[in-house]
Amino acid sequence: MKYRSRRFKSSLIVWKQKLLTSRNLGLIVALLLLFVFIGPLVVALALQSSYASRIATHIEEVKPSRVAIILGAEVTSEGLSDAAEERVQAAVELYKAGKVQKLLISGDNRVERYNEPEKMTERAIKLGVAAADIQPDFAGRRTYDTCYRAKYIFGLTEVILVSQPLHLARSLYICNSLGLRATGYAADSDTIYYTENWFYEICSFVKAIWDVNLFPPTDIVLGDKIEIK
Repeated sequence: MKYRSRRFKSSLIVWKQKLLTSRNLGLIVALLLLFVFIGPLVVALALQSSYASRIATHIEEVKPSRVAIILGAEVTSEGLSDAAEERVQAAVELYKAGKVQKLLISGDNRVERYNEPEKMTERAIKLGVAAADIQPDFAGRRTYDTCYRAKYIFGLTEVILVSQPLHLARSLYICNSLGLRATGYAADSDTIYYTENWFYEICSFVKAIWDVNLFPPTDIVLGDKIEIK
């Protein structure tokens, strides 16, 4: 038995020496890195696909809700970006069709000269939404912040989210994880599966999984509760 034990240990040492060559060690490290980075991406892709069924691409598919949230998008001194314009137009479509009564327009306003909610609100009013039916949220600089504040600052329990499809899947995941029931309305139905920002959105979904399950952001702007009348 001792002989077999020594022989077994010798075999392990030989195999260990073979495995730990510089070439094999590099392969092992590469496989570990692949697992670390690809694993979360696979989870994000699966969630992305599962939330696609909660995204309406035609107005007839939308179930009415009192409030729609327009998720913030880039604006410039000249006006709205294409993404922001599409989101506002889609939300106005919901409003005019009687699918929602109020619009919560969220976005980034961290610096004085940059104000997404303000410009998007101005555009919505020009498109026919009554100013009294719009509630801006100037502290929704991230999607997580928007969803969190919708529930805990504005007291909402059910909403329709308006954005581009891939962004909607991530937003729906965050809202529902926070206990805010949400469905989505696609601002651009032609890109329900593909956009030029596909890789960015998938990586952002990985970050959302991290935020929801491990380390939620601690720098969300809080304050007094605001009722959307």
